[in-house]
Amino acid sequence: MKRIPILAALLLVPLAALSAAETRNSEANVPLEITLDAAKPHPEPFLKVAVDMVFTEPSGTRKIVPAFWAGGNQWKVRYASPLVGTHRYRSECNDTHDVGLHGFTG
Repeated sequence: MKRIPILAALLLVPLAALSAAETRNSEANVPLEITLDAAKPHPEPFLKVAVDMVFTEPSGTRKIVPAFWAGGNQWKVRYASPLVGTHRYRSECNDTHDVGLHGFTG
């Protein structure tokens, strides 16, 4: 069995995988689910935490989609677009200090 040195293996990782922003692929009109993990506990998440995902379509149009609490420390958002192309997203949370829920981009 041939072993690849760690440095050589790291060089084989695509640069896109090293990006801070997350990349996902989907087809037009097919829902994409994005999961956010809170970085800190929230005692009343359903009542006190609001998370929105702001999607920017290839045309530049912005769509705001509310995320829903999925239990524990997770929130989820589902989004489908009829447009083909690159869509960007950024999460906005009323608790701006929770880096798991606020400022997540892709």
